[in-house]
Amino acid sequence: MNIKSLLVGAALTAASSFALAGPTLDQVLPGEDAVRDNHAEVFELADTAVESYFALRLDASLGTNQVLGIYSFDVDALGTVSVLDSLDVLEQGEFFEEVEFDLANGTASVNNGGTVLQANIGKRFGFYVRTANETFYSHASLNNGVDALASYTTQGTNGPNASSLDVVLAWETNLDANNSFQDLVVGVHDIVAVPEPGTLALLGLGLAGLGVARRRTKKTA
Repeated sequence: MNIKSLLVGAALTAASSFALAGPTLDQVLPGEDAVRDNHAEVFELADTAVESYFALRLDASLGTNQVLGIYSFDVDALGTVSVLDSLDVLEQGEFFEEVEFDLANGTASVNNGGTVLQANIGKRFGFYVRTANETFYSHASLNNGVDALASYTTQGTNGPNASSLDVVLAWETNLDANNSFQDLVVGVHDIVAVPEPGTLALLGLGLAGLGVARRRTKKTA
């Protein structure tokens, strides 16, 4: 049995609204490095032999009726994303929680006050925040195209809190406020953000362009 676990820490900060691109990390958490939003919608466990994962609470507790969770998903031939299973991880008033992954059986579980909750979630997953009125997913397409998450890769940064983490997730769940992505700020260790296919395609085009430019330079010489 291949069991891995992660600890998730959460924070509630000020109210905000929606944006297609999130602010830099120092705008969300003053004092941190100016890391740009990586626009990730999918995350996966880091490839490590360590089976205990740590995350840091960045501010206060979860707000009223807010729940943080993870979900498994499927993408069909047309690129439509659908949720397969979900697991509530943090509820109101909780600062951190451990999620154990049984990679051999494709399940994830949490121990909630002695009650074990389990879902069919493997190494790769998305995050969600459920409020009193609706649920916001890391996949923008599940939010009718609204990008409710700004994700930051923080490994190797020098800030006071985020430098000890691998990923910081900043959520925007308030439609009527100021786009600060501070409604919920979550730090997680030992996961990695999976680049969007579009980002990879742009990177490929950029590398291809460099190759063409280099060949043209050689011909000119």
